[in-house]
Amino acid sequence: MYIIKLWYPISRAFCAILFAGTLASCGTSAPRDPHTYYGLLSGEPNYLNYVPYSSAYEAQAISPIYASLFEMDLNDTNRLIPLLATNIITHTDRRSFTVHMRHDAVWEDGVPVTARDLEFTWRMIIDPAGGAQNKISDLGEIESITLLNDFSFTARWKRANVNALLTLAGMTPIPEHIWRGKSMLDPELNRKPVGNGPWRFEAWKTGSQISYVTNARWWGERKPWFHRIVFRIIPEEGSALAALKKGNIDLMDSLRAITWLDFTEANKGERFGALRNISTSYGLIAWQQKNSPFFADARVRRAMTLCLDREAILKSIYRGIGAVQGGPYYRSSWAEDTDLAPLPYDPKQAAQLLDEAGWIPDAKTGTRTKDGKPFRFEILLSQGSENGRATAVILQSELSKLGVDMQIRSLEWSVFNKRLTAREFTAALFGWNNSVDCDVYDLWHSSMQDDGLNHIGYANPELDLLLERARATFDMPERVRIAHRIHRIIHEDQPYTFLIANENLSLYDTRVQGVQTSVRGVYSSWPGLIGWRAAVPD
Repeated sequence: MYIIKLWYPISRAFCAILFAGTLASCGTSAPRDPHTYYGLLSGEPNYLNYVPYSSAYEAQAISPIYASLFEMDLNDTNRLIPLLATNIITHTDRRSFTVHMRHDAVWEDGVPVTARDLEFTWRMIIDPAGGAQNKISDLGEIESITLLNDFSFTARWKRANVNALLTLAGMTPIPEHIWRGKSMLDPELNRKPVGNGPWRFEAWKTGSQISYVTNARWWGERKPWFHRIVFRIIPEEGSALAALKKGNIDLMDSLRAITWLDFTEANKGERFGALRNISTSYGLIAWQQKNSPFFADARVRRAMTLCLDREAILKSIYRGIGAVQGGPYYRSSWAEDTDLAPLPYDPKQAAQLLDEAGWIPDAKTGTRTKDGKPFRFEILLSQGSENGRATAVILQSELSKLGVDMQIRSLEWSVFNKRLTAREFTAALFGWNNSVDCDVYDLWHSSMQDDGLNHIGYANPELDLLLERARATFDMPERVRIAHRIHRIIHEDQPYTFLIANENLSLYDTRVQGVQTSVRGVYSSWPGLIGWRAAVPD
């Protein structure tokens, strides 16, 4: 499962490269209303609220019902398209931005969407009780939001920040009149959201589906063709694939490479379309370093990476689709240091590093021990992560050869996420859907250990300074130099074992027209669902 690292896809110029194909009919489509779209959720969301949401499931589930200040076209050099806002004025100090909003936007209950809603949402995000760990490092940099009138405000950053404009453009309000005085984690309100998007929430059947119908008060110029959206909750990939073949869902996103390749090869014809695109997401193993008897030592973390044959995993589990992830930035980004190769598979060197760190094999049991403590730990992963489990099994075998006992525990997604957020793990296997403008402050800065996304308690004073400089630097060649130094420090420290840089692989029923993908997947490809329609027979 992939977690949305930043609350809005901030990015540099990048154009998607699509692979589009058509595939054969397999099974029979069930009769349906052509104006209903059936999508897939691979897991149950926790919240339908823009403040605490963090997972890819939740990002997809809230997308039909909330509108941001601007949309972004990731396939057109990240062009900003006005939505709630009409324009943003950048002040000469590069710290202040004035936003003017349209006057006709309303919530689905008819109450106007105002600048006060934006200011309220910001306050909820920077409140630690709001649960907005994946947003606080960006929006916490705002010093103040001053309301100029009902539809205009000025946001002032604490300091000049190269990412401020795009962060502000992506701000998405929740309705103050609904949420005032309420907890952002309120279970009842999070299951009956009031939005301002093209569709409104209809129903949530736990373990089954979430549905939406068109919002009669939608104020946008573009009108949705689909009158109803149903996201069916199907965690198991094989079951979801069967539903696609039978016509019970229209699209599958974020497929495993083996599934996507086998399906496209076996089903050549005209009923299904396939999309393939580079992705900002990657898999990783996070090593807990705060008060850890095992992974506070960088030599031990390097050993963990060296004993895992990631090239073999890429070839066998991922069928060669993707690449070994070498560091904190997504593949082919401007920040990636391509001269720095990922650590190789070298179990002999891994054993030497463990010896140097004081973890010595016991003469009788073969288990490595230090100060009388055996090297025995548990790795957590999310249920339904077949690639993750296969990778964990390989790592378990390799570590066993080195005298390290690793046990694997799979948890339901919401439980896994709570353990991760509470820092209650020794090792965890998951993935990040990263910032496309390569701001990795919230993952690695030591200030993010408690309330941000630095779940592993990693701290490096030099890196902290570089991360701060990265946000304050506007000269592009200097930004690249800083990013490359950040990459090299993380490469040396190995706070994560980086796994595979993914590609976005999707399958869809060609009855749905207008589908395209992006570095963030099909639902983040502008104009998204509102631009899709179904082919209706004559």
